[in-house]
Amino acid sequence: MKKVLFICTGNAGRSQMAEALLRKSADRNVSVLSAGVDPWNHLHPIAVKVLAEDGIITDNQYPKHVQSMTGENFDLVVTIGEPARQKTPVSLTNGRWIHWDISDPADMDGTDQSYETFKRTKLKIEKNINELLATPFFNNKLKFENKTMGIATGFLTHKVRFEPSIHMPMFKDAGFNALELTVYYDVGHFDGNDKKAVSELGGMCRELELPVWSIHTRDTGDLSSPDAYERMRQIDEFMYCTELAEKLGAVFLTSHALIIGSKRPLKGSKEQLIESLYMLLERIEKSPVRVAFENHSINSPGVRGPEILDIIKLFPRSAFGFVLDTGHSNITGETDIILQNVEDRLFTLHLNDNDGKGSDSHLAPGQGTVQWEKLFGALNNMDYRGVYMYEVASKTQELKKELDVIAEKHRELKKNYIDFHMVSPQ
Repeated sequence: MKKVLFICTGNAGRSQMAEALLRKSADRNVSVLSAGVDPWNHLHPIAVKVLAEDGIITDNQYPKHVQSMTGENFDLVVTIGEPARQKTPVSLTNGRWIHWDISDPADMDGTDQSYETFKRTKLKIEKNINELLATPFFNNKLKFENKTMGIATGFLTHKVRFEPSIHMPMFKDAGFNALELTVYYDVGHFDGNDKKAVSELGGMCRELELPVWSIHTRDTGDLSSPDAYERMRQIDEFMYCTELAEKLGAVFLTSHALIIGSKRPLKGSKEQLIESLYMLLERIEKSPVRVAFENHSINSPGVRGPEILDIIKLFPRSAFGFVLDTGHSNITGETDIILQNVEDRLFTLHLNDNDGKGSDSHLAPGQGTVQWEKLFGALNNMDYRGVYMYEVASKTQELKKELDVIAEKHRELKKNYIDFHMVSPQ
């Protein structure tokens, strides 16, 4: 059963209408609730009236505080209005979040426009719900379990094409229950424009109950560039990957796009970068897919983890967050500082090991110097609920044995993590 939560300010009008309308239109496999960040003590009488005109009875609905939903894990959260977008706890969902920019009709209370405003608001919500019901989210029966173990298809490296019918049964047999599809290596690894390949992947996901959690985007341009064409190349990549993620039911896009100035001098400015992100924001907030930006293995101005987090936090959680790459942070020595500052923006993980000396070798856990017990303790203390995604490069021709090594180490770490104590930045 899919669990959906609508949140507005008072949980008296918009979110209550959305709850009632979705419950009326969706099948029995959808559980729907609503809440508010500053709830009223009763439903708005005009909201009740406009719903009753459609034959919807709201006798069993009442305002609830969003904090009463703590401990729940919704498959989709829909925030309505700016207060809800800003105040909704990210922990209510392990992934999908949509924002609807619909103003509060109660702002017109006491005027002769009040009733008509509620009617128009109900029609907007109804239109959005019909569009939502047509998305793959409601047609995809696959779900993600909390804290499950995942594997990035880039594990095979860009030299090997990802073949779902060959590789996915191996992943499943080893105990992995989620995938990151790596389109980062372009068509040499997997061609997302190949409809047959995408259909085959989707079929294998359903057959093996092994869903795609995230999609790793390519670096096709520079969001900070003064060249509009170069900026749009990267934005177009996000658009393409968002559509692919929607088709496959993925939750996140993982991206290097905030790693600016890492392999070449910074072409533009932070201001240009932020402007590009606002362009991307408009598309992402209309989709259940969100973007997680990655830290880098180069410790220099413009690419440090805390600097990337500062940029992310200029934008709402309903769109942008962070993916911690443990191999990168092991090289830069930033793991503790990132965990101290990431707060509620840690969307997903890239777990891999290395020697900490500059070689981004993507080893299996325990084969380098990453402090894994400490890391798992930190993630547990943060109540991280997403997928533990391993992004490890194959080093031999014995893929099955390598997968088993990763899986066994993961199970060991889950049992034996130690308490983590935050280290203040120097």
